[in-house]
Amino acid sequence: MQIFYQGEQRMNFDFLKGLRGLGYVYENCNNAEKLAMTMPVQSVFTARKSAELLAKFIYIAAHNENMKSMSFVDILSDPVVCDFINNRNVINAFHYIRKSGNRAVHGDEEETVEEALGVLSDLHYVAGETACIFGLIKKYPSFDSKINFYPEAKFVEDQDIEEKAQQMFLEYVEKYNAQVERDNYYQNNIDNLLEEFNSIDSGYEFVPGEVELNEIIEFKHKPAHESSLKAIQAYFGFLGMRALKSMRGELYGVLEGRKINYSAELTIYGKNGYTTDNLLNFLYGVLKDLPFADGFKIKSSYSGPSAAPWFKANSKERRAEFCDEVTEMGEYENFTYSIYELLLSHGEGYCRKFENGEWDDLKSRYSQYVLDKEYPNGWYTLGVTLAVEFGYEKHPDIQRKLRECVKKYLSDEEYELCKTDWQDEPELLISDIQFLPDTLRTVQNFLDEINSIIEPIKSECSCRADGEWFHCEEPFASAEWNWTDDGFKLTGAEV
Repeated sequence: MQIFYQGEQRMNFDFLKGLRGLGYVYENCNNAEKLAMTMPVQSVFTARKSAELLAKFIYIAAHNENMKSMSFVDILSDPVVCDFINNRNVINAFHYIRKSGNRAVHGDEEETVEEALGVLSDLHYVAGETACIFGLIKKYPSFDSKINFYPEAKFVEDQDIEEKAQQMFLEYVEKYNAQVERDNYYQNNIDNLLEEFNSIDSGYEFVPGEVELNEIIEFKHKPAHESSLKAIQAYFGFLGMRALKSMRGELYGVLEGRKINYSAELTIYGKNGYTTDNLLNFLYGVLKDLPFADGFKIKSSYSGPSAAPWFKANSKERRAEFCDEVTEMGEYENFTYSIYELLLSHGEGYCRKFENGEWDDLKSRYSQYVLDKEYPNGWYTLGVTLAVEFGYEKHPDIQRKLRECVKKYLSDEEYELCKTDWQDEPELLISDIQFLPDTLRTVQNFLDEINSIIEPIKSECSCRADGEWFHCEEPFASAEWNWTDDGFKLTGAEV
C-alpha cells in the first residue's frame, strides 16, 4: 500500500462537492477519508454514518415521503429502496459498511488502516452510484487508495442523521429543474415522485405514508372558545370527508387508488342528544350539530394514507398537526383526548393521552401490570428484535439453547425467518418479526428463559431489545421490552 504525506492531492469525495443534496454528505465522507490514516476506527464509524445518511436520503426519495427514526438495516431491507437502487452490488456495499461500522462502534475488533481504506472504497462506490441514480453525474472517478495523513482531522460523533437526510432531499428537489428531474427518474424507473410533484400546483410535497390512527376526544360541556370547536370540526370533518370521497371514487392525485378505512362514532350531549356511527350522520353532526351541543364525544378510527399535514418543500410552510392543536386547546379548555397511532411505513407507534392540561407520560408508568391483562382483540406489533452477542465459538451450547428457546415460543413461519437471519447476523435471536401471543405474560416467560440461559456468561454478553406492542382500541395501551440490569424485561401501561 502506498502512502503519501501532506502533498497536493485530490480527495476521493471531491466529486460530491456542489451536487444537489449530496453536499451534505460530502463533509462526512471527506472527514472519514481524513481520519483513515491516523484514526482508522473513527474513520470506519464516520463512513458508516455517511452511508446511513445516503441510505436515508434514498429512502425519502424512493418512498416520496418524510420519515422518522428507522434503522439502517431496515432501510436496506426495504423492498421499495431495493427496487430504487436496483443493484445488488450497491446493496451489498452498504451492508459491508454498516457491519464494519457496527464492529468499530462495539470495539469488537481493532480496525486497521487497510480495513479503513476498504470501507472508504465501498463508501466511494455507493456515493458515486447514488449520484448517478439521481442523474446528478454520469460517471465518477475511480477510488484512489493513496491517502494523505491529516493529523488535524477531528472525529465528530453527534449527528442528526434524519434531519440531515431531509435537508439533503429538500435541497435536491428545490434546485433541480423539473423537466430534467422527470427525465432522470423515468430512466431509472422512479416516476412516483414526479407524478406526485406534477399533480400539486403549489410545488413539491411528500406523499403521506400508511397510518393507523384511533382517537377519542370528549368535552363534557361546551368548548369555551369557538376556535377550539372549529379546530375539532375541521379535523374530524376532514377525516370523514376523505373517507366519503374514497367510497365515491373521488380521490385523485397522490391519493388515487389508495385504500382508506374509516369508522367514527359521535355522541352529542344535551336535550336533543344522540349517538350515531353512520358516516353521513357523523359528518352532519360534526359540521352542523356540534356548535349547539352541551358537550360531545368523538371516537374515530382511520386507516390509510397519513392525514397529518406534510412538508411543502417549496414554501416551507407547515400546518399544525392535530396533536399540536390539542396542546394549544389545553391551555384554556377542559377535555380529554386519547390517541393510538401506528406509522406502518416505519414500524413505529405510540399511545398518548391529554388530560388536565397536559400529556400523560405513559412510559413513566410502565410496569408489568399489563402482562396478564386479556384484551378482546389482543396485542399488536409490526415487528420486534432481540439480540444477544457473545463468543459463539467459546459457548456453542449456550447459542444452541438460545435458538431452541426461540423455536419453542415462535410460530414455525416466524422461526424460519429468524433462522435465515442467523446466517449473516447470529446475534439477532429475533429479527423484526411479529410475536403475538394471547397475553404478554408469554413474552416475559420467553425472556425469563433467555435470561436463565445467558446468566452464566452474562458479563460477556452484549444485549439489546427493540420493539413495542400496542392495544389499538379503547383502552389504548403500549408495552416494550428492554435489556436491564436484571436481564430482559417487558413492561407497559394503559392510557
